[in-house]
Amino acid sequence: MQEKERTNSYVSKYKVWPVCPHCKQEATLVGAEYIYPHREDLAGDCMWLCEPCDAYVSCHKKGAWFFVNGVKHISDGTLPKGTLANGELRFARKRVHNLLDPLWRYEDDKQYARKTVYKWLSNEMKLPYYDTHVGFFDVAQCQQALEILKKRTAGNLSIQSQLRIQNWNKR
Repeated sequence: MQEKERTNSYVSKYKVWPVCPHCKQEATLVGAEYIYPHREDLAGDCMWLCEPCDAYVSCHKKGAWFFVNGVKHISDGTLPKGTLANGELRFARKRVHNLLDPLWRYEDDKQYARKTVYKWLSNEMKLPYYDTHVGFFDVAQCQQALEILKKRTAGNLSIQSQLRIQNWNKR
């Protein structure tokens, strides 16, 4: 696959398409149903896949937009949400999301709350805000985020959220 120049990159310093960070081979754009045949809700969505590594990443939906450094970016449906992740990295990222997402997901203004939580995490991890995205984290950064989040969330979550986290961490 010949690589196209992407002007709508999520964070321009990252080359998140279509090279696998694990084996450095080109990834293939596939329908989400190829990876998740049981998920009818993903039909029509795209994902980047590296079959040798079983690494993949989902894509922003076509027409989805967001701002990066004041510039509006619009996805064509193939823009990855992060870097390709193998099983170990997917598991690490899910654990981070399991602690991070309850901090903003149940707020009235989710967009503001999410941005605030990610700004806080970027300060704690000593990363620039634009680099603080779980989809770009490697395993070591996931571990760092988990340690920070475990300290922050101890005693600050609802009983239901704490039980979900305990059950998830047992997997």
